[in-house]
Amino acid sequence: YPPDITHGGPVPITVDPDVPPVPEGATEALVGLLVRLLQPRIAVEIGMLYGLTTALMAYNLPPGGILYGLDLMPDSARPVIDAYGLTDRVVIVGGDSTKTISTLPDGIEFAFVDGNHGYGAVKADTEALWPKLADGAVVVFDDLNGIRGGVIDWVPERFPGEGVVYIPGDRGSAIVQKPPVHIRMEDEHAPGGRMFLELLPWTHTQKVGR
Repeated sequence: YPPDITHGGPVPITVDPDVPPVPEGATEALVGLLVRLLQPRIAVEIGMLYGLTTALMAYNLPPGGILYGLDLMPDSARPVIDAYGLTDRVVIVGGDSTKTISTLPDGIEFAFVDGNHGYGAVKADTEALWPKLADGAVVVFDDLNGIRGGVIDWVPERFPGEGVVYIPGDRGSAIVQKPPVHIRMEDEHAPGGRMFLELLPWTHTQKVGR
């Protein structure tokens, strides 16, 4: 049981190692799906908390893929990662992400930014992360439905115009790509309609459809 960082008590998290990691909500499902489809060789998660999304991302990596998990309290995520037997796929990096991102390798192909959602913090994370990204890398920002003065203001400022796909509902997410102009989403609200997300990763175009 990882510690509850809010109240200091235990948070019961039951993990069945015989069952693959299950997404907690729509945002986690989106991140897990993107990792599974894009198959990044190097991925990053900023803000692991209890490691449930960490495990989901690591589970869907390609063979030999590595996920770098950044958090101020790295021990909180370790029990879940260990329980799923994913320690060989996850490198836990403790400390302030605005300072530890610089220690990561170049060529990051996928990143999930879900750490400190304050404007200054997410701006610093983005600016430190961007030069570390491979061309075609995909970045998901979480919690755009939060209060003003945070992620919700930084993302459209940093990525103006058509370079962002916003996912409403749940906590709200935004997807960008380096370079961001290579992203497009279509939604046809009609019988037999479809919605797909078109990305240009490092090898080929991917489409997520329904």
